[in-house]
Amino acid sequence: MSAEKVEIFLARLFVDRTLRERFLLDPEGIAGQHGLSAQECRSVAAMPVQDLQTAARSFERKRCLKKQAGYDARARRWTFHSIVQRLIRSVTWKAPNISAGNSRNIVSDRGDG
Repeated sequence: MSAEKVEIFLARLFVDRTLRERFLLDPEGIAGQHGLSAQECRSVAAMPVQDLQTAARSFERKRCLKKQAGYDARARRWTFHSIVQRLIRSVTWKAPNISAGNSRNIVSDRGDG
């Protein structure tokens, strides 16, 4: 058995609803179309339908949760970004009073150098 081919085919079955529906109608035929040997086709076709559907639902739920988590993280980041931007705009910055005799660098006025 080519484990890699079988794994790739099973992964596609778990995520592709259309392929899964076609597979349920003709398991050995669809498996053969994806390059599996006759023995691999028989083995995959013997898989209980309930197990295939349970695994597919589980993977779909995990993908949805990951997408939702990613969206939430982006939303929080943008919310934080907008709050910071509003805060920056609301703060009035006063330029230091530099008289003719006091021409020191602004950075050195803060004690940075």
